Amino acid sequence: MKIIKLIGTVLILSMNLHLIGCKCKDLGYLVKLRQISYNESDIVFLGELLDYDSIADTYLFRIIELFKGTHNSITISGHYDHNCSLFPKDKCQWIVYATLNNRLIELSSCLASRSINNPECVHCYLPPPPGPQSNSNLNELDYIRGKYSMGVVARTDWLNELELLRLLKGREYWTNKPTSSGGVIAKVDSIDRIRGYKTMAFQNNEFMEQMTDGGGELTFYLKNDTVFKIHEWIGLSYGVRQRIWYLENQKLICCTETEEVYNFVFHEADTIEAEMTIEESYQLIKKHEIQFYFAEDAVIDIEETGDPFYNQMTILERIDSDLTDSVNYLHFLTAHKNGK
Repeated sequence: MKIIKLIGTVLILSMNLHLIGCKCKDLGYLVKLRQISYNESDIVFLGELLDYDSIADTYLFRIIELFKGTHNSITISGHYDHNCSLFPKDKCQWIVYATLNNRLIELSSCLASRSINNPECVHCYLPPPPGPQSNSNLNELDYIRGKYSMGVVARTDWLNELELLRLLKGREYWTNKPTSSGGVIAKVDSIDRIRGYKTMAFQNNEFMEQMTDGGGELTFYLKNDTVFKIHEWIGLSYGVRQRIWYLENQKLICCTETEEVYNFVFHEADTIEAEMTIEESYQLIKKHEIQFYFAEDAVIDIEETGDPFYNQMTILERIDSDLTDSVNYLHFLTAHKNGK
C-alpha cells in the first residue's frame, strides 16, 4: 500500500514539475504569434479532435482543411511528449499549427493552436479583471463581464484567422518582404515619391452617402490626368479611419487601412480616471494598420500590425470593400469630370 502511495506521489510531483518546467516566451500579440506559428510549423490545418488518450498521451484529429504541408489521410495522430507540448482535449474544431516527427504531430503550448471552444492563446489578450476579492456582487459582475468580453474577441479572432489561412493557402506566409509582392511594394514607394501631383478633393456629403460625426475628405492624386492614388479620411466619434489606394493603369495594386483612436476613448475602460487636458484627450493613438497587395484584383499578400479597436470586419469583407470602393471612387471622379 505504501509503495502505491509512493508511486502516486511521484506521479503527481512529476506532472506538476512537467507543467512548471514550461514557460512560454512572450512572442507578442496575436498578429506576430500567427506569423511565427505558421512559419515554424510543418503542417497547418483546420481539424476536429476525434479522440484522445490521457494514459498513452496520444490524440487523433480529422483534417477538415489543409493549409500548409501534405498528408495522405483524412485523419492524423499526435503525441504529447515534452513539457511544452499542448495536449488537446476539446472535442471540437481546432486551428492546428504542428511539427511532424515520425508521422506524428506535436502541438506547442507556446504557439497559436487552439480550439473554437477555447480560442484564447498565450499572451494574445490582456487578462480579464481580477476575480472577485469579496462577496460584492459588483466585483463578481465586473469579472464575469471582462472574461466574457475577452472570449468574444478571441472567438472573432479565431474565425478571422481561419479566413486568412484560406486566403493565403499554399503561399509563404507573412514574410517581411515577400518576393511575390516585392514588385508591388517598389511600385507603391515609387508612387509616393512622385512630385507635382494635381489633387482633387471632395468633402463630406460631396462623396459620403451618410455623414459621420467628424465628416470626411476624399482626395485624388493625378499626374497627366491619370489617378495614381486615392486617399479617404473619415472622422468618427471614437477616432479616425483612413484608407489609401494605390493604382497602376486604373487597377488596384495596394490598399492601406489605418485606424486611430482618441486618447480619451482608449482610456475609457481604465479603472482610475486619467486626468487629461482637452488637447491630450483628442490626441490620436494608432491601433491598427493593414496593407493588402493585389495583382489582377487578387490578394497576393497581407501585412498587419496591431489589432482593430472598433472595425470588426473580417479580412474577406475588408478586401471586398477595398476593391469595390476603389472602382466606385474612380467612377465617381469620372462622373464629376463629365459634370454628372
